[in-house]
Amino acid sequence: MFFNFIKKNKLLSFLIGIGFFAYLLITFPSGSYYCFNHQCGIYFWGAHEHDAIWHLAVVETAFSQWPPRHPVFAGATLSGYNFFLDLMIFILAKTGIPAIIWYFKILPVIWFILYTFLSLKLAEKINKSYWFRVFFLFFNYFGASFALFFTLYHKKSIWGSSSIMASQPLLSLVNLQFAFSLIFILLTLITFFEKNKIKKILIYSIIIFINLALKFYGGVVNLFLIFGLILIEKNKLKEKLFSSFFIGAFAFISLLIFYQPFSAAKTGLPLIFSPFAMVHNLIEEKDLFYLPSLVNARYFLYEKGLGPRLLAIEFFSSFLFLFFNFGVRFFGLLYFLIGFFYKKINRFHLIIFLTIIFSCLLTIFFIQKGIWWNTIQFTYYGLFLANIFTALFLMEFVYQRKIKFLILVVFLILINIPENIDVLKGFNPLKRTGFIDKKELETLNFLKKKEDGIIFAPSLNGDTIHKESAYVSAFTGKPTYFNDLHVLEITGVDWRNREKEIANIDKINLEELPVRYFYLLKKDKNYPILIQKINLMKNHKKIFDNQEVSVFEK
Repeated sequence: MFFNFIKKNKLLSFLIGIGFFAYLLITFPSGSYYCFNHQCGIYFWGAHEHDAIWHLAVVETAFSQWPPRHPVFAGATLSGYNFFLDLMIFILAKTGIPAIIWYFKILPVIWFILYTFLSLKLAEKINKSYWFRVFFLFFNYFGASFALFFTLYHKKSIWGSSSIMASQPLLSLVNLQFAFSLIFILLTLITFFEKNKIKKILIYSIIIFINLALKFYGGVVNLFLIFGLILIEKNKLKEKLFSSFFIGAFAFISLLIFYQPFSAAKTGLPLIFSPFAMVHNLIEEKDLFYLPSLVNARYFLYEKGLGPRLLAIEFFSSFLFLFFNFGVRFFGLLYFLIGFFYKKINRFHLIIFLTIIFSCLLTIFFIQKGIWWNTIQFTYYGLFLANIFTALFLMEFVYQRKIKFLILVVFLILINIPENIDVLKGFNPLKRTGFIDKKELETLNFLKKKEDGIIFAPSLNGDTIHKESAYVSAFTGKPTYFNDLHVLEITGVDWRNREKEIANIDKINLEELPVRYFYLLKKDKNYPILIQKINLMKNHKKIFDNQEVSVFEK
């Protein structure tokens, strides 16, 4: 069966092979032990240097109690955060295969197989054309923004194009939760074609329960999509209302179990209404679509209050935001609008388009508590759904069988390639990157075998792993007192008092800290001060020491 597919679908098979190699290059090298220039340890590339280590910390630390405990803010529970996949990895690790192998090696392969299979399955249901499947899969793998135009104009180079706009498909495995949430978006669209009404509602309910648990942004977009698909069903109003209520109940239960919303809300709602905040950057940054006169006009008009000129500037900025982030997929949206005008669009396509608009509006009108720009992740799902219209758009050109249209199609495909090359460059296994030295690994493994207890492990002003990271929790399975401010801002804990306490290292009373272990890096400039303070403590003992780290227990 596998070889028959390759024989009959050589172009698709070639595309799948390239996709498999590219996606696994993003994730496979990280989390493994290497020696580069006599520096041996576990290496991490790209965003894995922070994000993947945080998820490993959740896996190794959080689930020894319920509600889960916070890996890098000892004493707090992990609330308002999507930890479902981390919980699944925690369970899978009980097989004896370490969590780090599941995260970087096994799950990415499983995801790629599911993502490819379901993409082709959905494509077959939407349109029987072979070219539709090719284009749909290409953009699901390698869709890109128009950031290339900015780097070419400002820097005369393609390098850096992948980091200045919304993350594109090839970076999906950097955020494993997001990647798997796409699987459930695909399942939702495939389920729409199911004939059995009861089975369909049950599948929708399971999908929304899991997808909300996986990724809040994806869950919200998926819920809108499901409600839209129910709305266009040829059912009675009572049936639609019952189905919506039933599915909504599953969504609510998922939120209660996995986010503890009432606890998280104590530090404020996660989303803050701030219209157009996300789109301003595009015309303010000199490396982007820099329009200083328009920015000045906008600030001037703010003082005058809301008016047509101010709205015109905001809508123009929003148009630029969508155009450059969607790239070629923007033409897919135009294809839909033209089809809608000529009444050639079915209700299924309409709901997909409205879901794209919904996802973009959430990004444009809201910011997030903590890391304000995180609402850009809503738009990721809009980019993904727009691949459907982009494939239909390009397919129409191919079937025109005119050389000028074929040249245009080739151009619209090739223009996506440079940004993907830039992505791969950032994950080059031969590139200098963050790592945990073998001597530190010795220390972390030693602490992992010790009894449970809070670790005091001050961060350094150095590489990402030592500055903003949960690596001590990830490799010891024990919570730290205060680390990774980036995560603390997202998870909604009240961290400010503890930060002030840690920052004032000269006055801190180590004996009063509710910690059991002190993990002190010798390259830390505060190491002599901390050692002096520990020696003044009444009850303490050194339990480990090597060239990199000293560990004390009290």
